[in-house]
Amino acid sequence: MKVINYDFENIGGLLQVIAVSPTSFLRIRKDYAGGLNYLELRNRENIISIPVYANDTYI
Repeated sequence: MKVINYDFENIGGLLQVIAVSPTSFLRIRKDYAGGLNYLELRNRENIISIPVYANDTYI
């Protein structure tokens, strides 16, 4: 049987999940000069940051 050893600590994925209350959401503003989108909020204190750790499961 072949065994593949791979370092899963240095791969892409989620670093954090950010929860924004719908009452705080204002709009997504498009910067046509730079080609970027920006999130605009009414209240920045209600943002919840949930860190994602390797090999953990969230429900």
